[in-house]
Amino acid sequence: MGHLTLLLLIYEIGAIRFFFLTTSEKSFFMLFVKVSNSCQQFMHTSISRELLLSLVVIIGSSKSRFVLREGTQWLKKTTMHLETSRLFITPFCLQDIDVWAEIEANLNVRKYIDGRALTKDQAATYVREQIESYRLHGFGRYAVRLQSTGALIGMCGFMVEPHGIDFGYRLNESHWQQGYGYEAAKAVLDFGLIKLSLKKVIAVAFKANLASIKIIENLDFIAQGPIMFSGFTVEKYMLTRNNVGG
Repeated sequence: MGHLTLLLLIYEIGAIRFFFLTTSEKSFFMLFVKVSNSCQQFMHTSISRELLLSLVVIIGSSKSRFVLREGTQWLKKTTMHLETSRLFITPFCLQDIDVWAEIEANLNVRKYIDGRALTKDQAATYVREQIESYRLHGFGRYAVRLQSTGALIGMCGFMVEPHGIDFGYRLNESHWQQGYGYEAAKAVLDFGLIKLSLKKVIAVAFKANLASIKIIENLDFIAQGPIMFSGFTVEKYMLTRNNVGG
């Protein structure tokens, strides 16, 4: 799929022009290809194609380096792609709705959210809300996928809530107790604090949700005491860039 997408891009910009791109410019295209493989519809959005083709059209002009720099930053922020030893983490896309609906239909998965399974329509709304959040805020909840198969197994990321920028994660029950939660959370949290320059993030968890609290504490969040959230009493934790690792 990656090679095919790259060939299509080269065909579109012209093989000769592609040959004369610098190493950094070729890296820009390879980033584009890698991201597109995670969410295929990304390749068909007008903004991404316009950005790609605009870069090629002005290669050699005084504007080319500016477009390359801005385009690369836009792609990395908007289409975040992280890799860990076993996972890769990307934005949600519409193709994820069916699998996400299956995950959210499990009452055990929803036990420490609100205890109610989501319908497929509700799950679809959730995915669309994350896609909109990427546009509005530059971040959202991200899709957690297995490197071995590409399968969607959960989410991890940020959301704007009344108490601040909320950090959350949720996995399919079949992937609990295998270290995936911490693995994803660590990668995404580092991305938020370092790449997105978030100054402070908040995590909340039911007091009985010991597995989630263990991850939160291992990430160096500091307990702030109980708060009311969505009608429930939950434990609030806070992490700032200043207290990371301390």
